[in-house]
Amino acid sequence: MFSKVILGNVDECRTECEIADDTANTVAVVYESREGWHVNIVRPLRDVELEAFDETVAAAKQRLSHYVNRMGGNASEDTTRGALSLWLMQRDDGTALGINLHNHNDRPAIPMRNVPPEVVDRIRSLSRNGQRLEAIRKLRLATNCSLEQAKAWLNDNC
Repeated sequence: MFSKVILGNVDECRTECEIADDTANTVAVVYESREGWHVNIVRPLRDVELEAFDETVAAAKQRLSHYVNRMGGNASEDTTRGALSLWLMQRDDGTALGINLHNHNDRPAIPMRNVPPEVVDRIRSLSRNGQRLEAIRKLRLATNCSLEQAKAWLNDNC
């Protein structure tokens, strides 16, 4: 009866779950803040929907609990909207959007000499501060390397 979509809301700096009805219209938004869980209902629910809705909200809270940055704490102020959205989507299993952020692969990393020194310092700083996705993005922009090469470089050098 209801579907759930998890997304990184960069405007509110939180990870939330949108609950939609069978016509794909949003019924509610579920998120967690320091004050606890919130369920913002967008349209009134019919009596026949209440039980299924309550079950869907419980399932949404369970799914959201695996997103480590869901409350937006310690978000970098100098990051892009895209990087912030990805940061909000990081899960406790080391993935974001299905990408394993800790995966080592056999593809060689780019040589250190091909990474400008000022970029190396910024990337290492980002990585130390838990902003691995932003570090990967900056490395790829500076060197035009692949995602796999950037991840391998970070694993080898940070």
